[in-house]
Amino acid sequence: MRGEYKSTSGDVTYGGRSAKEMAQASMAELAFCGRSNPSKLLVSSLFSEDIAAEDDDHFPTLTVEETLRFAVRARWGKNASQSQVSDGVTQLARLVGLEDVLATKVGDSYIRGVSGGERRRVALAEALATCPRLLCLDNPTSGLDSSTALEFLQMMREFTNQSGCASAMSIYQGSDAIVPLFDKVLVINSGRQIFYGTPPEAKTYFQRLGFQCPPTTTTTDFLNSMSADPEARTVHDMHQGLIPRTPVEFETAFRSSPHHVSVLEAVRSTKALPVQQSPEKATAYPLTLGQQIWLCALRQFRILATNYQTWGVEMFCIVIQALVLGTLFRNQRHSTESLFILASSLFYSVLVPALQAMSEFGNTFAQRPLILKHKRYQFYRPLGYAFGLVTTDLAWKILVVSYNIPLYFLTNFQRTPGHFFVWFFTIYVEHLCLSMFFRAVAVFSPSMNRAVLPVGIMFNCFVLYTGLYVPAPQMQVWLGWIRYCNPLSYAFESAMVNEFAALDYTCSPNDLVPAGPAYSSIANQVCAIVGSRPGERSVSGISYIQAQYGFQASHLWRNIGINAALFLAFATCTG
Repeated sequence: MRGEYKSTSGDVTYGGRSAKEMAQASMAELAFCGRSNPSKLLVSSLFSEDIAAEDDDHFPTLTVEETLRFAVRARWGKNASQSQVSDGVTQLARLVGLEDVLATKVGDSYIRGVSGGERRRVALAEALATCPRLLCLDNPTSGLDSSTALEFLQMMREFTNQSGCASAMSIYQGSDAIVPLFDKVLVINSGRQIFYGTPPEAKTYFQRLGFQCPPTTTTTDFLNSMSADPEARTVHDMHQGLIPRTPVEFETAFRSSPHHVSVLEAVRSTKALPVQQSPEKATAYPLTLGQQIWLCALRQFRILATNYQTWGVEMFCIVIQALVLGTLFRNQRHSTESLFILASSLFYSVLVPALQAMSEFGNTFAQRPLILKHKRYQFYRPLGYAFGLVTTDLAWKILVVSYNIPLYFLTNFQRTPGHFFVWFFTIYVEHLCLSMFFRAVAVFSPSMNRAVLPVGIMFNCFVLYTGLYVPAPQMQVWLGWIRYCNPLSYAFESAMVNEFAALDYTCSPNDLVPAGPAYSSIANQVCAIVGSRPGERSVSGISYIQAQYGFQASHLWRNIGINAALFLAFATCTG
């Protein structure tokens, strides 16, 4: 929570342990669900001595059961059996009233799933799966109708009583029926404590200061008005000009009251208690790194497999694009008039997977709040999640790259198993490399707005310096270095070498010079294509790509290895 602010002052202790120590050793014991909003002045209503949260970030295509099962498995450790995990999921669902929707997708604004109130309960169940000692909820009743909000708070009251977990939440609106559920209420005005005590004492305290609670105003609205503008408060006629108006005046009035004396006595008695011992840091994550990777990989595969709309649309669009491009370059003959067309088709076979990889950029930013929440709950290390995605990508990207296969056969590239699978492997490694590149950029960028422009410029440079538009021999020295850090360039060279190296291309009549009826012998003509030799009617493919593009046959597997190394480097950066 402190990371959201530029600076903080003061000390916070939990059972005698500092906030820094708790963050390092026992983060999961403090379950905070939600996004704090510093611009809001809030009334923190406490159950026992606690605070709670509002956070509905979930993977929408997973069911409620799958979401809770992941949380239980991640927090209950490797020794928990499948039956124990299943029982835990059932108990959690029953506790928060989700037993009837376990098989329903969580959903979001675009994917139909459970209702908003049920989605709020899923977030709560995730937090409860950590078995916290302090549960913090930020405005958990937001968006719920009054009956659902009351039912939710009654459930939280029962959980607090049974588990002994200290629970706290901020409440901005609520009926009078929720007030008796709370043990303590804290009212804050511009960061200053202006009351702490029981809810009945709070209402009486402010009424004695001279404020009036109209019959149509609930207790929570009345207490919230103490944190609002002075115009929102109703003052008794007899106290006009005598009531506190500024936050400092409110704070001074509270410090002069018996309630403040009670607070100081409670603080002194609490500090006199023995400091609780810190748990071992080794238990911070119940699962080992390898188990975290495997658990995240299984979940990610399930997410991809159930997201039918996204991958269905992607498959349709890429296959149609491959068919259109393949039709444009269809059935090219092995002659010199097809050399540039073949090179262009290979360029597009490299470019399209690179464009597909750009989707990782937006996906990473979209999932960031959820991953940060899971990190806070200590479900897994960021490295475990990153490598879990990589593990899934190694299998899933095979399917993604296969959408481009129609382009290969329609263009009439070499139809031998060896050449096809080398081409496919080249594109596959390049796609993995660029996926990790865009994911790494997103991980290290503070926001999408700041990252979009540099990434766009960088990708355009990659495309221009792939080697087709500006061949290597024609690149300016001061910009030629771009090709050495360009995965597209390495993939394009490998694809060109794979296709051209073993073939000879017949010189087309239009490429023979001089031409005319008097020139019937090749001995008196030459093929006007770079890489050709006088007296020969065909052009060696490897000679052509060496002279035209500066490509070397020995670079085929070297380039694939470089892209594989870049893939591993970028994948490590994502963790």
